[in-house]
Amino acid sequence: MKLIAGFFLIAIGFLTACGTTSKITNIEASMEEAFARGDFEQTIQYFDRLEATTINNNQPIEDRHKIIAGKAAFQVQKYGQAMRYLSSVDNLAPDTEAIEFLGISYSKTGEPGLEYQHWTKYLPAISGSDYHQKVVERLFVMETERGNHNAATLLWNKITPTSNEMLLSTRLAGIVAEGKQAEALSFAEEILKTKPNHQDALFVKARHYYEHAEKRYQEEMTKYNRDPNFTTYAYLRRELRHISADYRTARDLFIKLHEISPDNKNYMRYLKNTYLRLEMRAEAARIDQLLGE
Repeated sequence: MKLIAGFFLIAIGFLTACGTTSKITNIEASMEEAFARGDFEQTIQYFDRLEATTINNNQPIEDRHKIIAGKAAFQVQKYGQAMRYLSSVDNLAPDTEAIEFLGISYSKTGEPGLEYQHWTKYLPAISGSDYHQKVVERLFVMETERGNHNAATLLWNKITPTSNEMLLSTRLAGIVAEGKQAEALSFAEEILKTKPNHQDALFVKARHYYEHAEKRYQEEMTKYNRDPNFTTYAYLRRELRHISADYRTARDLFIKLHEISPDNKNYMRYLKNTYLRLEMRAEAARIDQLLGE
């Protein structure tokens, strides 16, 4: 009798397992069908049912169904859900679309650290995809923001020549941050050949001439103050005429920057200082009024 009862329990267990498997298979098929016809909301609903059923029966969900759910969530701009589904897959390669969607989802949900790790991990896997160039550009910006200038330079060299102002500004900022003044000035000049009103390039150039002039001015004034006599005064006057050329270049550039961005107080302060060095006191007073300081 006990033997019969044991077989009976095994039979019930087997039938239950078969029923669960059949139920999961049916949900998976319905989910795939909904996704194929572009019904992404329905796809997500089926995945929710699949997730609940597998959890209740201690069954795993196949990666391909997580990917389908993640893609569906992305398509309806449910980036948090897309991130949860897709990030649960250990390796999304070679599905370049899934890789792209997860990276964008990290960005959309404000997860720069996870986004950075994601693109760094999968950059080689998407080398042949249409999205590869955009990822290189995104990683270039992120490496620059992190201060990883060597890595940023390597990525910059992989970027197709670009007229994108944000990328040009990022590259310029990276060079400046490295303290490479001559290279920054050269790159700014290159930008200005095709984009004469590029503010960051104009500012780098203007500041270069202002700081170069200011350094020479302070040096010459220090020399004169050590031994103020007729000879040193005559020498100072001669040198100041040369220095004034750099101040005038800086002034003209800061005037242009002020015209482009009239409310930028940083531009105004530099412009005021160049006016003062050039003894243009009325112009300096006018800028002072605009500053309201």
